[in-house]
Amino acid sequence: MLRVAFGLLLALTLAACSHLAANDSAGSLSRQILVTAKQPTGAAFALAGDPTTAYARRRGYGPAPEIDRLLDSIAADYDLRRVDGWLITSLGIYCEVYELAPEHDPAELMAEVRADTRIDSVQAMNAFETEGVLYNDPYAGLQPALSDLAIDAAHVRATGRGVRVAIIDSLVDDRHPDIRGRVAVSRDLAGSHRPTGRAEVHGTATAGIIASTANNAEGIVGVAPEAEIVALRACWTVDENTGRARCSSFSLAQALSAALELGVDVINLSLSGPHDPLLERLIDAALAQGAIVVAAWPDDDSAGGDFPASHPGVIAAGASGPVNFGPPGLLRAPGREVLSTVPEADYAFFSGNSMSAAFVAGVAALLVERTPGIDAATVTTLLRSSGTADSINACRAVAGDDCRALSAATLPLARAQRSR
Repeated sequence: MLRVAFGLLLALTLAACSHLAANDSAGSLSRQILVTAKQPTGAAFALAGDPTTAYARRRGYGPAPEIDRLLDSIAADYDLRRVDGWLITSLGIYCEVYELAPEHDPAELMAEVRADTRIDSVQAMNAFETEGVLYNDPYAGLQPALSDLAIDAAHVRATGRGVRVAIIDSLVDDRHPDIRGRVAVSRDLAGSHRPTGRAEVHGTATAGIIASTANNAEGIVGVAPEAEIVALRACWTVDENTGRARCSSFSLAQALSAALELGVDVINLSLSGPHDPLLERLIDAALAQGAIVVAAWPDDDSAGGDFPASHPGVIAAGASGPVNFGPPGLLRAPGREVLSTVPEADYAFFSGNSMSAAFVAGVAALLVERTPGIDAATVTTLLRSSGTADSINACRAVAGDDCRALSAATLPLARAQRSR
């Protein structure tokens, strides 16, 4: 798992022995052992002493005096430091945490201690991880899709690691803090249509939805936050206010050809237009090569054509919600007021089926990570059966029947995230 940074370290001791020292990183835990000693029958349990005494390290009830002397003796005999301890009344034992001196090997020392007839048991201090995901990205609470599509739960199983996603769009800002390091390849194939700045809005927003880095204390969380972006600029901005861009048969053909040569796993086409014979042939070649191709259905009838979303084998995506233009069976994902990245280290809200396609492409990347070589037909089936007619569900697509348990583990964290 992000997997991060995508899990929270939960240090656990044996049973109820959970009073740990403040320094409980996985590295420090590896230098600690748990020793238990049986309390004498009928022994009175001593209250912690005056804070000015050596008993200040204890909280609540301490061991019986003879057990406390035994624990001190064990510390002296094996060159250990007493760290913390707790009475486990249900087992009738006292559990003590010891820290090893740097020169001692934990396994060898435990073998020695285990042979000591004065003690009840000895074991390593293990570290466990919760099956939950909590992001430190400050705008994650403004991304309802993380929980609505169960993306947070899906991240327990997949984050897009090792998957290459081609974004055929306008110029992606590869210096954006949430995208930096995610762009493996960037090519400008728009010919003489030079960008007015160092990056463009639409491509940067699409890339942010798909692959913004998670748990980097920056902005938002991408659907596939460890995917590699292949940024292929085939479109150029025609409206600086909205970020609307235009592409041509020639520029798109070059981009699709580059995607084929680079062997990408997923191709995102957040665009639409008329049927195009050359592009149809290139898309067929990409599908035959095993790429998953996702495209946005036009936002309305006036958009000028439903290609490439209508092309056989292409996964067509449209926005969820009460007004959702498109044919029955269209895969639905968020497309209204979606927060994403924009050039110059900024963020903005976007609406449109372009955003929905990016969500679907991101989930497709998660599926490719889980099942390398998965084909477009299987991805479509998994996505269609994952949710409802109004929305796909990333977790059910990725984890199937296991999603219920994963969602239960992340639900309290998701609520806490959104309430921040």
